[in-house]
Amino acid sequence: MHLVKASDAAEVIQADTLLARLLSLNAETMAILKEARSGRVKDNELALRAIARAEKQLELQGKLLGELNDAPTVNILMAAPEWLTLRSTIILALEPYPQARTAVLEALSAG
Repeated sequence: MHLVKASDAAEVIQADTLLARLLSLNAETMAILKEARSGRVKDNELALRAIARAEKQLELQGKLLGELNDAPTVNILMAAPEWLTLRSTIILALEPYPQARTAVLEALSAG
């Protein structure tokens, strides 16, 4: 139990350190961007590279903070004709069993 807590604490510290390093790197990137855009000779190529780098840093920051999720999302359309047909078939098959039918209808309505 103590090893698990220590491991979790180490992961939190590592994530905090990584986030701090990322924020520091982002500050440098933004300084480069500001310099590229405000100097006497504007360096648009450098500015665009700094913007691209900042975008990647923001994405990583979002992942570290749990604000972005890379996991695939599965959407189930409950109004699809196949689902409606299946639902009707199940409800009709449960007509001889009123308690089961009611339980299934309640479960389907809740989900």
